[in-house]
Amino acid sequence: LRKVKRISDGNLVTVINKYLERYDVYNLKTVLRGKCTGITSEKIESLLLNVGRIHKQVLLNMMKRDTVSEVLGDIEKILIADLPEMDARELRTRLKTAQDTFKKNNNLFEIENVLDQQYYTTLLGFSKRMAGDGEHFKNFLLHEIDVLNIRTMLRLKREKMAATDIQKYLFFSGATLTKETLKRLLKINALDELV
Repeated sequence: LRKVKRISDGNLVTVINKYLERYDVYNLKTVLRGKCTGITSEKIESLLLNVGRIHKQVLLNMMKRDTVSEVLGDIEKILIADLPEMDARELRTRLKTAQDTFKKNNNLFEIENVLDQQYYTTLLGFSKRMAGDGEHFKNFLLHEIDVLNIRTMLRLKREKMAATDIQKYLFFSGATLTKETLKRLLKINALDELV
């Protein structure tokens, strides 16, 4: 990826950098999962990907934290750093709600979902501000959101979660799966019918 960035013009490098933030989300989830499951810092470090904007040392410092709550505090600071105050406040609220859920059930799913939602919200906002090929990038992201919605729906249906609960984890902004289509799919109970 470094070579692709070297041979690309400024606008494409900006797009690549924004897209690579997905690996920041991956790395943040990896640190959270490691802390949650109690694996060693060395094992967590071996799972980190050395791409994205968050420097490895920042991730290593997170791994020194004692609790998931402390790691989440570090993540919050990183995520809100570039956000307008209103967006930062809304993200803090969502992270707090997700953290409260984690404390009740020791499941990171809701926290991870907030990280995914923030990533895609940020990228879609970025694609709207792009000139030229921004529409192509936006369409790519919207298709990716459709795939994420399907994966989320299948996973949560497999866990026997109620359709009304699943709905709050979906993005109603994909390319081909409209809100109505997603709601119709949520009503299907049998996984084999859904596939």
